[in-house]
Amino acid sequence: MALIYPLPLPAVTLYCRKFAFEIPQRTSLTDGVEDQTVDNGAARWSGEYDTPVLGGTDFKLMMAWEAAMKKSRARCLAHDARCIYPFYYQGIGWKGLVRAGTSTAFDGTCTLASVGDDGYTLGLSGLPVGFKLTSGDALSFIWDSSRYAYHTLGPVGDAVAAADGTMSVTVDPVTFGGYSEGATVRFEKPVFFGRVVKWTKAERDDSQLGSWSFVVLQSHMRAVP
Repeated sequence: MALIYPLPLPAVTLYCRKFAFEIPQRTSLTDGVEDQTVDNGAARWSGEYDTPVLGGTDFKLMMAWEAAMKKSRARCLAHDARCIYPFYYQGIGWKGLVRAGTSTAFDGTCTLASVGDDGYTLGLSGLPVGFKLTSGDALSFIWDSSRYAYHTLGPVGDAVAAADGTMSVTVDPVTFGGYSEGATVRFEKPVFFGRVVKWTKAERDDSQLGSWSFVVLQSHMRAVP
């Protein structure tokens, strides 16, 4: 069976050392004056991951995932492994939550109802009454049919869903044009679309044990290679 890209991150223990939205930069060392730093492209999300020493089926799975991601157009969906849920729901998930005006259990998704003219204000609907997000919480959705948007809430405190299940949030970075009203917004394990740009592997061939470190950089290409 053919692999379908983008792949999720491997289903092994992952430690997320860093997850940030940054401008790639290149620093040139100079003689006698300040070092020169040059922006090297548009700002984008990146995640840096480590595994513990893996063995058995986890070792084999990671070997297979590495091989799949080294193909020329391979892409994956990366998430912040430290924050699977928004702050107020870490450790408890969505237990007992239902969508406003219904008896439907909440599954960690809602609807993108609008994007403000400024590109930073999102209108959300289909939430439980009183659903709460706070600064730094993340969300993702697909825009332009096949591109993944990843945003975090700005430093403006808590946002709380109204009695009709709607909420307005301010996010960063700015939302690109081409979004689709009605797109599904994801709060549980939100993802960005990217490629692995750096590998470090400590493998012990004789015992089928090994550990990995890798960096995923957001790609602005379409989600389907």
